[in-house]
Amino acid sequence: MARPWHKTEPKGEYGPGLRAAFAYLVACYFTAFCLSLQFVLGWSRDGQETFISKVGGSFIFSLPVFGVVVVLTFIPVAVFVSLARHFRWLRGVSDSIAGGVIGLMLSILFMKSALQDMAIGAVLIVAIYTVTGTLSGLIYWLLAGRPAAPTRPVASHETDL
Repeated sequence: MARPWHKTEPKGEYGPGLRAAFAYLVACYFTAFCLSLQFVLGWSRDGQETFISKVGGSFIFSLPVFGVVVVLTFIPVAVFVSLARHFRWLRGVSDSIAGGVIGLMLSILFMKSALQDMAIGAVLIVAIYTVTGTLSGLIYWLLAGRPAAPTRPVASHETDL
């Protein structure tokens, strides 16, 4: 029995674009949360707060960081995604690498003076930004939707039953 609310036609031309925008925003929030958690854990070393309260504080603190991440990564992500689609690079790998490269470039930009002194904390932060960017690229790929396999034409003898 067919359900009247169940439609098999495509969702429309805005479906993939909205899904990609949602995936980008979720990946940016993941990045903001990881960076916020890093700083919240680093600031409160007195042992008075529980880990749960620190994680809760990271959810709140990550909201302004989320805005900064969205603003700083929008153009680089658009460029990387355009290049990846133009050259038909493997999507999961290219999205993850793009996220890692963007994280690496932004961390080097922000930690330039500390990296000149080769401070171990700065190197660790660069590594955290890079790993977080890589994971964000993977999250983007998983949420934006993996492309379906190309459809093959049905041979005429396969349709005859």
